[in-house]
Amino acid sequence: MHKDPPGNRFITAGKNTVTSSLSQLVSTGLKLMLKTQKNFSTYLNKYKTYNDYFIIDNHDDVIKFMDNSNISNSRKSVQSFDFKTLYTKIPHTALKENVEVFVHRVFKYKSKRFINITSKYAYFSNKRSKKCLSLTATEFLEMVGFIIDNSFIVYQHKVSRQIIGIPMGTNCAPDLANIYLHVFEYDYIHSLVLSGKLDVATMLSNIFRFQDDLIAFEDNKLFATLISSIYPSVMELQNTNLSPFPIFKKKFNFLFQSFDFR
Repeated sequence: MHKDPPGNRFITAGKNTVTSSLSQLVSTGLKLMLKTQKNFSTYLNKYKTYNDYFIIDNHDDVIKFMDNSNISNSRKSVQSFDFKTLYTKIPHTALKENVEVFVHRVFKYKSKRFINITSKYAYFSNKRSKKCLSLTATEFLEMVGFIIDNSFIVYQHKVSRQIIGIPMGTNCAPDLANIYLHVFEYDYIHSLVLSGKLDVATMLSNIFRFQDDLIAFEDNKLFATLISSIYPSVMELQNTNLSPFPIFKKKFNFLFQSFDFR
């Protein structure tokens, strides 16, 4: 209902299916990898002016930024966006490629041979565990590929296989979507740094993305002009700044004769 106009989002239920348990294990592994990337980016970017990790898990980072920013009179830019076609339009080939890049990068960070996974937690190790699922990066990616390639939906006694996009009802769907977008974001920020455009990368340092919702602070609306350079064309990003401000200003114009609202 927060969309204008309100739309439909179809979600599949997959309890006790062939891939449901597998998807839960993959999700646990991917969450650990996302946490690892976040920690690594936070450590590396601590003394830098840019940010290569936009993903947030809740509103805490945004609230913290706003609390710190509200004491500054120079703060004046905020834009919000929504990926209209994130789950339904992700090409499987591109998804697998991005996940492969991400998984190998995280394994390189950790310098470990295996990721050991249970239904509740995961950890990296140089030894295979005999008590839980223990996988190399290649073996883990084979599991991810199996889930992507084997999403079947039963509707009105007909069985269909999903050949584009990922079903929102499976456990690892949010993690896969996050990683798919993250790789584009990470690569773009680093391409700016490598090409000497550190000033542009710095202006994009206050971007926060919660799955398919994104908010950009203090970029002087720069992010909106770079969307097609960061993300592929199949990712349709819509500006969701819905404000009655113009109507309010017209109706109460007398207020603006004395005050400068920005």
